[in-house]
Amino acid sequence: MKPCGFVNILKPPGYTSSDVVVKVRRILSDFYGAKTKAGHLGTLDPQGAGVLPVAFGNATRLFEYFLGKQKTYIAGVKLGKSTDTLDSYGRIVSSSAVTLPDDIGAVLQKFKGKSMQYPPSYSAKSVNGVRAYDLARKGEQVCLAPREIAISDISLLTDLGNGHYVIKVTCSAGTYIRSLARDIAAGTGNDGYMSFIIRTASGTFDITDSITIDEFAANPQKGIIPITTFADGFARAEFTDSVAVRLLNGVGIRSGLSEGVTYAVYTDGELAGFGSVEDGNFKINIRF
Repeated sequence: MKPCGFVNILKPPGYTSSDVVVKVRRILSDFYGAKTKAGHLGTLDPQGAGVLPVAFGNATRLFEYFLGKQKTYIAGVKLGKSTDTLDSYGRIVSSSAVTLPDDIGAVLQKFKGKSMQYPPSYSAKSVNGVRAYDLARKGEQVCLAPREIAISDISLLTDLGNGHYVIKVTCSAGTYIRSLARDIAAGTGNDGYMSFIIRTASGTFDITDSITIDEFAANPQKGIIPITTFADGFARAEFTDSVAVRLLNGVGIRSGLSEGVTYAVYTDGELAGFGSVEDGNFKINIRF
């Protein structure tokens, strides 16, 4: 198997997710002595810090398995002002005296569960082939369609005073915490914005196991997470070499495996890919 796996990077504020990927790709290419492709598994805002999983080699083909994975954030919600970007880096567009809620915890609980959320105008979502933030920067009005999100847990961590709160949120992929901060503020009768954001978990990747870019550059081998670690979270399907050859050539085979399940496919103890049963035939969907 060619080099492939993951790196759980602790992204610092001020870096875009693409900046991190470029640095990780360069480190990996130097480490392996050959050009290595890499890609992140979910954007984190430039001003944000925390978990940014980066896949490399054939592991980049596993992006679809990370769609819908829950993420956890710690973020600040500041009442009293609204910015065009919905965070502390934006231009103030409105401000007013703060009306403190009687029970901020009760306000937060109203956001638990499924709801429709309007993404920020300054976001990477595409509008007729153009990034929304590019249109917003030109002063154009951007109104993005709402999308369904799901918040499984939300709580108050700290009340910093004067309408500044630190919250913890576990939510579905695609949830904008900047939009959530705006909506929480509106729920208290105030303008508001997100003052900071830290992603503490993305799927199975946790901040306690993350590594800085400098640490990774100093010792790449220490930061590499083998693809087999990811595969351990899936049902296992073992095939003989002869059967595996047919599967890897795109031939489906009859098996007693269950439909609706994604399997990590092994042959002779080696991970060969991921597959599932379709119309009664087992097929490999992603091969290594």
